[in-house]
Amino acid sequence: KGKQLDNSTSQLTADRVAAVIDRNYRAFAHYNSQRLHITAELAGPQRAQLLELVPFLFHVNDRAFPGYVPEWNDNTGVHGFKQSHALRDLRRSLGWKEGAGTGLRGQPKIVSIASIGSAGTQAQTDKSDFDLWIVCRSGTSKGEYALIRRKADAIRTWLRTYIAELDINFYLATPRNVKRHVFGEVSDDSAGSALGTLLKEEFFRTCTIWCGQVPLWWCLPAEVSSEEEYLAWRQMLDRLDMPVAQNIMDMGTLVHSTPPQFLSALLWQTNKSLASPFKSLLKLSAVNRYAVEPDGKLLAERLRANVLLN
Repeated sequence: KGKQLDNSTSQLTADRVAAVIDRNYRAFAHYNSQRLHITAELAGPQRAQLLELVPFLFHVNDRAFPGYVPEWNDNTGVHGFKQSHALRDLRRSLGWKEGAGTGLRGQPKIVSIASIGSAGTQAQTDKSDFDLWIVCRSGTSKGEYALIRRKADAIRTWLRTYIAELDINFYLATPRNVKRHVFGEVSDDSAGSALGTLLKEEFFRTCTIWCGQVPLWWCLPAEVSSEEEYLAWRQMLDRLDMPVAQNIMDMGTLVHSTPPQFLSALLWQTNKSLASPFKSLLKLSAVNRYAVEPDGKLLAERLRANVLLN
């Protein structure tokens, strides 16, 4: 108690770190629950029910359910998954067996399921797509990654048999890769290294956690922005025995892109606008703002400040 970091750039005490992270985690959880409510409300009853099944289908690994992977003799596991009464009722309505266990012998292979983009905002419509990041545990082997990819494809196919127009996509990532701005398959809209920083900013700004861990960045004070400050807080958190720490993932902090990277992103989004003009216009506007004000506050930073303030 009262122990300080051996870091001349900060005066962090264990008490302060514990109090701030716990408070900010709760603030984000409240904000996130509101986003989830809006997502379900705007999706409509039928779509909302199907979307509620997503964490369950990724968590279990049973031949009775879509997404079964025979190579595993245990559930896949999604961190923090709990079966609600509403989900049990939904399973009954689909005629799914009641006794399927949701227990897990080892660690969950998936630490978080989160949407990115318009879901849970005023921009969501009945035609909106749902882009979900399936965040696998850092250190996931290539073989396990491939099996989770196969599971995701099977779940997506099953969902579309119920609603053909349901545009839902699953992208695999790990906290370690996001921290390094290495996005792999989530970078389908990539623009080289520029997309790495911009995509990470978009994820922090628009993410809704459907199940699992929350980015540590969201639990830190709004004034913490540099990598040095972020590292100091993370190191202190690692030393503390906080129950909430198990619900937090380290995806790193945000960094500003450079002018050449902005140019690459602008050119890429201009090309993408041929297929999706409205979405590209929004992204072009954000990129242009960052290019004009390279040292200004990122939109994600402004949002975090407002959420934590309220």
